[in-house]
Amino acid sequence: AAAAAAAAAAAAAAPRARVVSMACISGYLLSGLLAESLGSGRVEGLLFGRDASTSTTVLMDTGEEERQTNHSSTLISHYVQTGSLFSFYSPSCALDEEALARHEAAMGCPVVGLFIARGAPAAATAA
Repeated sequence: AAAAAAAAAAAAAAPRARVVSMACISGYLLSGLLAESLGSGRVEGLLFGRDASTSTTVLMDTGEEERQTNHSSTLISHYVQTGSLFSFYSPSCALDEEALARHEAAMGCPVVGLFIARGAPAAATAA
């Protein structure tokens, strides 16, 4: 039991960092994220999604062997602006695992990344 508890504690303490070679976001989702960020100054948020694999097979009618290509990517399906600095990490850049878990539970899918946008402030107009 002690070994299982130690393994669970080690897994909880393990960093979430991972390398993503390709991320996919729809134009609709990206335009929404950008539109909400414009004129907001500095905005931070979390990206949610899932890992996906696709396979492409090319069949040749010339008798050559078929070719198959596999691709792994992260599909971004949701985003959330967190509303304030340090809402999911500390000033020393350590992740707040409890805050991330709350966001994941609310969104129903895992955090796959974060974003920071520095939109231009709205321009004043002269009357």
